[in-house]
Amino acid sequence: MKPRTTSRSSFVAVSLMITVWNLTQAAAQAPDQERSQAQAKQARTDDRETWTIKTKEQATSRVRRILGLPDRSPLKLTAGLVTLKEDNTPFLNGQIVDRPIWQVVIADWKLQLKSAPADAVDCYARTFDALLDPKDGKLLKILSRWPKGVPPIAPQPPADSAETQMNNAGLEKYHAFPETEPLISFLEALDVVLKDGGLGNPLVAKQILAHYVVRSAMGREPKAVWAITLRGIPPFRAAYPGVPVDARNHARHIVDAKTGKWICAGTSPQPQTSEESEAQGKTQPSRGHP
Repeated sequence: MKPRTTSRSSFVAVSLMITVWNLTQAAAQAPDQERSQAQAKQARTDDRETWTIKTKEQATSRVRRILGLPDRSPLKLTAGLVTLKEDNTPFLNGQIVDRPIWQVVIADWKLQLKSAPADAVDCYARTFDALLDPKDGKLLKILSRWPKGVPPIAPQPPADSAETQMNNAGLEKYHAFPETEPLISFLEALDVVLKDGGLGNPLVAKQILAHYVVRSAMGREPKAVWAITLRGIPPFRAAYPGVPVDARNHARHIVDAKTGKWICAGTSPQPQTSEESEAQGKTQPSRGHP
């Protein structure tokens, strides 16, 4: 008599199918669970007593520290609560929109960086907006406004396009906004970009965008970094004929927010002006290791 193996084989196959299905479902639900947990911690208009940052003075004081402004800086900071309906921060934009956040405005700021030559001056008197989470005081974004009278460049891509590009270019992801303030200030990180980055000059860039995030790439352990994008810089030399200017007039630098070490730079994510520009962004100049 032949051994009865058919039923056992079928049982094993079904068990494997169930296991695979469970793993797939868990992976699919993980982002939703992360978003739900983050949303549970978000500030609401009716829970102000639980906020870490309750007043304008607290908001401006926190931003001064993060920026690295000296106590005697003549710059005037103003603060107010705003609610944004749209944001293009990849992976984390859901933690910024549709809820009250602090907007701290720093006007007429001409950057001064330690590593710049003595005669180098900022090309623009910039106005920066720094966004803070009222609930826990986390920095959400720093963005300088586009200079008045200067022709615009292609807009930044929407969050979903940026996420796809970052994943395709190096399995890159922003996981969260760090729980603690950076050891390396925004100004110190900009100075690292100027000194070690090689792609673009912060004093020449028409616009500066910065995120302080927990980031990973190429399967490496996530770490807190400054992701600083210089927009509207002199275009790099094209890697091959036909690359549009908007694919090479910006650079995103990654700086370790704990040590101040420059990590890498590149042009991803690209503006979503066409299918070609998104594809071409992968072949544009890059430096360092993600």
